[in-house]
Amino acid sequence: MYLKKPIAFAFAAAAPDGPAQAVAAVVPHNWQYGLPGAASPVMAQIADLHRLLLYVVAAAFVLLLGFLLWVMVRYHRRFHPVARKQEHNPLLQAAWVCIPIIVLVLIAIPSLRLLYFEATLPPADVTVDVVGRVGSWTYGYPKEGDFRFDSHPLDKKTAAQYAQPYLFAADSPLEVPANQTVEIRITSADVVHSWSVPALGVRIDAVPGRINRTWFKAAKPVIYYGMCSEMCGGRRDFMPVAVKVVSEAEYRGWLSWAYIKYAAAAADPAVTGTALTGREK
Repeated sequence: MYLKKPIAFAFAAAAPDGPAQAVAAVVPHNWQYGLPGAASPVMAQIADLHRLLLYVVAAAFVLLLGFLLWVMVRYHRRFHPVARKQEHNPLLQAAWVCIPIIVLVLIAIPSLRLLYFEATLPPADVTVDVVGRVGSWTYGYPKEGDFRFDSHPLDKKTAAQYAQPYLFAADSPLEVPANQTVEIRITSADVVHSWSVPALGVRIDAVPGRINRTWFKAAKPVIYYGMCSEMCGGRRDFMPVAVKVVSEAEYRGWLSWAYIKYAAAAADPAVTGTALTGREK
């Protein structure tokens, strides 16, 4: 398709010529229930907040349903042939206003804490530049030799050959080390895109002329899949996001191999497309 030999699944060991090591993959399934397993500190807090909201909503539903049923039975016309006439109940009205306010405040506290945690970038161990364009992503490693490469979806035949999920797997995934902070600096070369990996708790827009930043810290060596979650054009469904998390030793071996392979191409703008430019967030 785009590469004669997709490098995403030629798993390199610590040395580029070492034995291949398979890396498990987190693949979504049809009719999957609930959030994906938390694979980063941000996603862990998102899952906790989701669980809290589920409990609060469920409790409110049960209480209101019980109150409605009680009113229907207690004030049925068999027991009250003459309707009760009462215009105001100050205590009930105060409770009806104050209790929802208290609940909303209790929900807002962890929500704002999560937003602050997600927006505060810790010192990065790895920095990756991402450029979105309709049909592909470009990944760059400015602090690791300043090389870049394009990432395209695998065709159906190649995906089956490497036992990878079609429409989720990419020929050249983003490769990062486990348990290290990865900073993503993202922009777009054409329209608005959105780089999203649910298991890592990452979703950030790629806007032309602007650099947005986010971060994640993957817990274990796994391939995480995502997708462009913005309606960006006819090839939106062919913009998978594949993040391959490996050990530190394997990552260093891959860097040496990737620099040799991509350094020459990175020097040619016709190959790699538009570099990161624009106003920072």
